[in-house]
Amino acid sequence: MKVLLSEFEMKIAIFILTGFMLVSLPACSKAQSPSARDRSGLKIRPPAVAGAFYPGSSEALSRDVDELLERAPVSSHPGRIVALIVPHAGYRYSGQTAARAFKQLAGSDIKVIFLLGPCHRAYLPGVSIYQGDGYRTPLGIVPVDLETASWLRNQDDRFGYHAGAHLQEHSLEVELPFLQRVLKNFKIVPVLVGRSDRNTAEALGRALAGALEKIPESIIVCSTDMTHYPPYEAANRIDRETLEAIKSLDSDKVLEVRKKYIPGNIPNLSCTLCGENAVLATMEACRLTGVDRVEVLDYRNSGDVSFGDRSRVVGYGAVIFLKEDKMTEFDHEGKLDEAAQLELLRIARRALETYIREGKMPRIESENQVLSRKRGVFVTLTKQGKLRGCMGHFEQDTPLAELVARQVITSATGDQRFPPVRPEELGNIDIEISVLSPPEYVDSAEDIVVGKHGVILHKAGRGATFLPQVAPEQGWDRETMLAHLAYKAGLPPDAWKENCRFQVYTAQVFGEKSGVGSGD
Repeated sequence: MKVLLSEFEMKIAIFILTGFMLVSLPACSKAQSPSARDRSGLKIRPPAVAGAFYPGSSEALSRDVDELLERAPVSSHPGRIVALIVPHAGYRYSGQTAARAFKQLAGSDIKVIFLLGPCHRAYLPGVSIYQGDGYRTPLGIVPVDLETASWLRNQDDRFGYHAGAHLQEHSLEVELPFLQRVLKNFKIVPVLVGRSDRNTAEALGRALAGALEKIPESIIVCSTDMTHYPPYEAANRIDRETLEAIKSLDSDKVLEVRKKYIPGNIPNLSCTLCGENAVLATMEACRLTGVDRVEVLDYRNSGDVSFGDRSRVVGYGAVIFLKEDKMTEFDHEGKLDEAAQLELLRIARRALETYIREGKMPRIESENQVLSRKRGVFVTLTKQGKLRGCMGHFEQDTPLAELVARQVITSATGDQRFPPVRPEELGNIDIEISVLSPPEYVDSAEDIVVGKHGVILHKAGRGATFLPQVAPEQGWDRETMLAHLAYKAGLPPDAWKENCRFQVYTAQVFGEKSGVGSGD
């Protein structure tokens, strides 16, 4: 007779079978390896929960996953998918919710997946990034992107490889069969996020944001379940609050939900997100990447299945994070008219003079709705025709009026090439503002149009940019501009010719000296 265990009973059973593995792990790779070398000599992590959380045979697993995906609708999502949040319970409990998220990836050309999840089976300080060659499931081996994994580990001292943490952990493994059925020719970077503090989670988010920029054909898949073991109605209420907090991309709001209910008087409630730190890292990466839309695709809990115990449930959510497509060229609607340009220059001048004279930021207020749009900005200061400071912010995460006020102060006081602007200089300082379109990657340097495109160069962890107006002002052709750009990034002048990636953007430029108008 086949016995069906509840999810709670299943977790307890696996906990017992793994020998009470909640032990402290060393911060290096000398712990017992969770990978076995196959005949090719590769280190492959074998499946730990096949036959428990999902079917153990390839035929049954393919059938079950395909059925779940077939029942899941696919939505039209304009723009780039930056990240997904998916659950990691047994498929009979959370499989349909997971399928709802993974269905959105069908047919996409994703090359690298940063697969994040919590560590349930061992005590893990900080972050563990897997350094074996692959993960095996009944559907085959999913290769690890070793180069990217190594790069990510080197971004912070709190990131390492704790081999034992991966040994029996299911949070990453259960997502792989879905990915294997919807994608082709992809690699993973498996990341377990342990009992780290918020600072570590946000550091991971910053590193992931850099990785997403470094590899445009990449996404984050964050594995987490939601409330654990409250009654059905309480789970629905609390999980909906958490999902709304996640949609805001405000980490404080996610933490506030947890603090509101734990400790508290909800029976059996032990957590609001078992992968809280992984979620915080994902949110930070999405915020920095410029995600502008977050949607909840599905929510349910273990009490929604016919055999679920509604007195003790676990919640499951599917969330998608999107960065909408934007044209590199400003369309007519996106340009600032003369009134908006003049007001932005007045805001910049007032912020500059108030801060330099009084050491404080003035209150920024504008009734012009255009100036509440979120755009990237560079502010350039000149003194008698010579550069006196220039600093920019590419992320589309701050309203224009507020960002210009902030950046004019940064240009005046934070450009390391120049001493801070002094009060007696203010009468000779001219302000120029460049409102930026979102940067887009191009295939090669030949796609860069001098005078039209601003350029960002990326190579070997270094980067630098020139605004569109720089090359014409200096009389440079494309090759000369790129040589100067490489030098600005701390690279040899000919470094741009090999193994570089380039992003381009356009700018609407206007200033106190150059005047306002079309600003192209």
